[in-house]
Amino acid sequence: MVSSSTFTVLFSLLFPLEIKQVTKIIKGARAGSLANLTFQYVGFDEPSKSTILSWLSNPTKEPPPRQAFVIARAYEKSYEFVVSLSHGSIISQHIYNGTGFPLLNLEEQSAANDLAFKYPPFIKSIKKRGLDIKDVVPAVFTVGCEVVPIPKAEGTEHRGSKMRPPFAAETKPITVVQPHGPSFKINGHTIRRHSLASHKECNFKGSVDLK
Repeated sequence: MVSSSTFTVLFSLLFPLEIKQVTKIIKGARAGSLANLTFQYVGFDEPSKSTILSWLSNPTKEPPPRQAFVIARAYEKSYEFVVSLSHGSIISQHIYNGTGFPLLNLEEQSAANDLAFKYPPFIKSIKKRGLDIKDVVPAVFTVGCEVVPIPKAEGTEHRGSKMRPPFAAETKPITVVQPHGPSFKINGHTIRRHSLASHKECNFKGSVDLK
């Protein structure tokens, strides 16, 4: 029987020290050939469900190895790595030749934001909508990640003081009350309700600014 604490440690997202360990391993192995390497994503490489179930059926065996999946950029190419945290080495690596580009790191997001606010057509579209450009917060995505065209100004008014009928159907109030507290308990990433337990994590593949 595997305790919930053991399961949580084995299959949690990477800890800060592990992220540093992963980047150090890759930089050490690729220092000469990929000198300008930037890290777009560093995250836990979760084992397959079948692998986990196989181990749970016989927990006396060695648990699945703790590994990291990495997306990095160098010389206008995207690289994918799988790194073993247990052995401190790169298990696999290859150049990604599929469609789209990986997420931007923080420096790239900042540069893209600055470029947008200096682009005359963008500035003109903001003014046409009667908005103050200082109130605009951009969201930056790479091509292939999420492409959403900016709608035309007409018919996109969202300010209540400017809207005219017909309005959307009114949502009636709703109240949910549990006077004795919730029926579940949260311990770290584990949620328990009666005899059921689930391990929840938000694996947001956002950019990581690592140097």
